[in-house]
Amino acid sequence: MTALPAVVGYVSYLVACAMNEAFSEYALHEPILRSLTTHGYAVQPEVLCPGIQQTQNGRQKKFDFVAPLETNVPPTRTTGCQPAGKR
Repeated sequence: MTALPAVVGYVSYLVACAMNEAFSEYALHEPILRSLTTHGYAVQPEVLCPGIQQTQNGRQKKFDFVAPLETNVPPTRTTGCQPAGKR
């Protein structure tokens, strides 16, 4: 995936700054999103998880973000992504 080198670099930066205790999935959102959008992905935030029955109470189950192959592809295709127009 295109975002991997950016994320590895960002994690290396955090390690160099002794920020190991600050690691969380949320710390990785920004470098992943920036890399994907820079490489032409149409990122969609907070997408409901398809096929999961949602409860009436509490928060709905959502993907933090998805990056479909093309802008007109439903957000259920989230793996094997390539930048839009470069298949």
